[in-house]
Amino acid sequence: MTEIPLPYGTPPETDFDAQYRRLLAAAGCATQMELADFLEIRHSAVADARRRKLIPSDWLLILLDKKGINPDWIRLGKGGMLLEPGAAGAANPAGFMMTESRPVGAYSTDELLAELARRILKNVG
Repeated sequence: MTEIPLPYGTPPETDFDAQYRRLLAAAGCATQMELADFLEIRHSAVADARRRKLIPSDWLLILLDKKGINPDWIRLGKGGMLLEPGAAGAANPAGFMMTESRPVGAYSTDELLAELARRILKNVG
C-alpha cells in the first residue's frame, strides 16, 4: 500500500527521532555524549530518554536559556528554531510574543514551566 501525500504539504515531524535530530542540531552536537556534556547531565540520562522516546522538558528549558531555542520547534517542527522578541503587534510564526524585556535567566522555573504547559495544552486541545 502506498501513501498518498497530503495536498497542502507534509505535516511537521513530531516523532521522537525527528525531535531528537532537531535537539542535536540546536545544541550543535553530533553524539549522545556531546549532548550530555552540553546539557550538563549524566550520559546515561540521554540514553534513558532515548530508550523512553521522550525529551524531558528540562532539556527544552536549558536550550531556551542557553541558546534561545524555540521549544515548539524541537517538539513539533513548527516555527523558527530561535525565539526572537517580536515587534509590538507583529505576527510571530512561533506563536511567542515577549511582553517585557527580561533575559531568559530572569524568569523563574515555574514561569517557564507554566508557559510550556500552556503551549502543550494549546496544541493538544
